[in-house]
Amino acid sequence: MDGAPIDGLPYQDEAFQIRGAAFEVYRAMGAGFSEAVHQECLEGEFARRGVLFETHRPLGLTYRGKPLRQTYVADFVHCDPITVELKAARRSAKQMGRCGHRPIGRDLAGFHPRLSGHA
Repeated sequence: MDGAPIDGLPYQDEAFQIRGAAFEVYRAMGAGFSEAVHQECLEGEFARRGVLFETHRPLGLTYRGKPLRQTYVADFVHCDPITVELKAARRSAKQMGRCGHRPIGRDLAGFHPRLSGHA
């Protein structure tokens, strides 16, 4: 094997761990709770599984190559290259794309953790 991810996604092992935690939260809580409830549950599940993370970390933005004072605040950052967002998928994918990240995960029905990694 040449080291390329099987399904074409970078950070496959990390994404698998994060998606597993997200599915567990979804199974236990379902959809319909606020983002803050899902975030707190996911923090606990990450800690339980030993997944390293930071919460509410600001990510730098640029406009035409110039840094902006404004930042995008990610719900979770895992080992720097992966961000996890709990917002509606289209919105978070667009915002994370502006931070130099691209989607590496998928949404869960009614619960929208979104994984991305540096492009």
